[in-house]
Amino acid sequence: MAEILRSGFDAEHVADKWEFEPELLTQIVDVTELIRALEADVHLTRHKRTKALQALKKLPCEVRAFNALSQINCDLVVLRDGIPYFWEFHEEQHRKLSDNRPKKLHSADGRGIEVPRSIQRLIRDWKRFKNLRPLTIVWSDWFEEHSKSYQPKLQPGVVELGLANRFGFSKLGL
Repeated sequence: MAEILRSGFDAEHVADKWEFEPELLTQIVDVTELIRALEADVHLTRHKRTKALQALKKLPCEVRAFNALSQINCDLVVLRDGIPYFWEFHEEQHRKLSDNRPKKLHSADGRGIEVPRSIQRLIRDWKRFKNLRPLTIVWSDWFEEHSKSYQPKLQPGVVELGLANRFGFSKLGL
């Protein structure tokens, strides 16, 4: 995928870890907003949605998705004319919400909070969706169907490429 982008847009693939702006650490995730969005979602199964909502409702209203700049990442960063374009490739586990291994998030005041890995991933994905621009999210099932005809584009804003009847952040209506 990186080679397709690099050659198709006269752009540079950033092979090293991208240095994100420190302001990303100070931006909190509004858990209440994410809860409202998931409550209105019709694409997750009732079981997955209920499980995610139960975990989210145990959290403070505001959390930090990342506690250090080194924790913030993106699958691919492409530079064109000095502008970074961020790409996330979401495999099925981003949608399954089933990984229960304990991981950490942090409250707005920095206190560590143990959550299932699936919730940590959901909150981090939500944070990227809400804050990284320009961002392209490519869901694996969409890519499998469209890989032969897909012509990647460097676009402003947020572009989410996913199947119509499946969960996606841009379908959450916020």
